[in-house]
Amino acid sequence: MLKSAVQKAKLGHEDEIGALKRLDDQSRQVERYVTGPSLKEIVSEEFDRSHLLGGRSVFGWEVAPDKMPADTNRKA
Repeated sequence: MLKSAVQKAKLGHEDEIGALKRLDDQSRQVERYVTGPSLKEIVSEEFDRSHLLGGRSVFGWEVAPDKMPADTNRKA
């Protein structure tokens, strides 16, 4: 999202490259200290709860996990 904002800003090429480099440096510093569940765990939980919000996910209509056939492979 930040990369897109920088690219849409009316900056010269050198300024744009510099801004992206600074954003990358900052994000790498923050990532060293981040705690909590991984992205994979977050996506899995959201997938399991999608039926509570009308059953819609990026994969289409979803059913409650307890109503899925046992041999269904998880998409996420």
